[in-house]
Amino acid sequence: MAVPGLDLTLIESNAKKCAFLSEVVRSLELDGVTVFHGRMEDLQADSGKFDFITARALGQHGELLSWAAGHLAPSGRVVLWLGEEDADSISRNIGWKWRDRVLIPGSKRRYLLVGSPKA
Repeated sequence: MAVPGLDLTLIESNAKKCAFLSEVVRSLELDGVTVFHGRMEDLQADSGKFDFITARALGQHGELLSWAAGHLAPSGRVVLWLGEEDADSISRNIGWKWRDRVLIPGSKRRYLLVGSPKA
């Protein structure tokens, strides 16, 4: 709604959450929004490249980053919502260029971490 013309793919493996997201998309008549019921690794390789890949509360950071490296557009970015320990650990990943982490407003130990694969 805020960015008309934006194409968005929501990946959700939980059937109830997927049904909820699908209903929101239908009720709000959101064009360009696809809800994919499955895991990220089940998304077809020909689904295109993404400008941004975001994740929140996902424990398999290595798997996500490996998958994201193959699914990001050349100028694409990964945006992660993380606790302090995970942000510290992931920001040391030498295969990625990370920006300085950003404290989430109103939080004391939750951060956004933005990065891209090293060329």
